[in-house]
Amino acid sequence: MFILPYFYRGVRTSGRHLSLSPTESHYSLDYHRLLRILEACKMSPNLRTTAGTHANIIKLGYGKYPSLISLMVVAYVSCDRLSVAHQLLVEIPTGYFDAVSANLMIASFMKRGAVDVAKKLFNEVPLRDLVTWNSLIGGYVKNDMYKEALSVFRKMPRSNVEPDGYTFASIITACARLGAIDHAKWTSLSTEELTEYYIQNQD
Repeated sequence: MFILPYFYRGVRTSGRHLSLSPTESHYSLDYHRLLRILEACKMSPNLRTTAGTHANIIKLGYGKYPSLISLMVVAYVSCDRLSVAHQLLVEIPTGYFDAVSANLMIASFMKRGAVDVAKKLFNEVPLRDLVTWNSLIGGYVKNDMYKEALSVFRKMPRSNVEPDGYTFASIITACARLGAIDHAKWTSLSTEELTEYYIQNQD
């Protein structure tokens, strides 16, 4: 059983001012060690190691460092502890995360079918890049939510983010699964036009 609010109450009431910037240059050897452990847990899920690392992160005062928290969220998701991962996001404001951290978490939640959590992250993260959009669109497609993928795609032009090959590959799949003739209207392009654009923009 994990009582995350207890950990974070300890951080909030300790009177310590923790840096929230992922670009700080004074990270200690402890920080880098924790980072490596969480990277390993992300690749090879191990709940005991993840929980132990989580406790050490709080103990050492890194409980609100976005780079560590995002990896810890992904590690818990990899261990099928979605509720714990979600609780971490409740405790830490989403606005602290940069696009890289958000992208990692969105892709992880989508992979496990936690679509609502991924969507909430997408909506709340302050900065979105192309990978952020692709993570949501591709995640919807992988979870058979094709209309949702097309709906998000339609919003991309207003974000000043240019779609790439991965985006169009996802959209072509969505159109094909829904019925290209009817649902290509969602994108204002026919499937043939999407395919041609995708081929022309390959590196």
